[in-house]
Amino acid sequence: MFVGIDPGATGGIAILDGQGRFVAAHRWKPKAPAILYQLLLTISGEICNGQVYLERIQAHPGEGLGHVVNNMTLVENYGLWQGFIIAAGLVPVLVHPTTWQVAHDLRNWQSKQKFNPRVLGPLDVARQKWPTAPLEFMADDGKAVALFLAALAHQDEARGLNRHILNQSREAKAKVLRQRARQKRRQEKKQGEIL
Repeated sequence: MFVGIDPGATGGIAILDGQGRFVAAHRWKPKAPAILYQLLLTISGEICNGQVYLERIQAHPGEGLGHVVNNMTLVENYGLWQGFIIAAGLVPVLVHPTTWQVAHDLRNWQSKQKFNPRVLGPLDVARQKWPTAPLEFMADDGKAVALFLAALAHQDEARGLNRHILNQSREAKAKVLRQRARQKRRQEKKQGEIL
């Protein structure tokens, strides 16, 4: 099985089978999150490579108090989902929103809709792609995103791509670059003190 999770306030979890067919999708339940944790535990042995694709959150500071409150919920849910995944003995694979959007030809869909209202968003595309999925309401957009993340996991497996290892490699390279930048600043500071 392939699992995707959107950690947003109206987020959710979606499961696809080994062929990429719809199995299940559930909305985040803030008053009963343990139900979704139990779901993860139940299927943990069937998840491909033990990897769960979790949408990486993006901070957008300076957008007003309402946005800060929404971000708080997002940050809390993001942490809870990571904890659930790890506690279930699985590996969280963090996926940038742009990554799944590009993979499903949805890049910049919001700006495209401004100029052409017939451009479909993720929820409409997911309804077409998985007609049996419970995506009746606008608030099901998180389940749609989770479906796209699960589909990306399926695509990666078919291509032989291990996104978790790829992410670790990128993080290691970024760490080396940050260390070099710190060393360079220290050297420049020492040279400035000598002069």
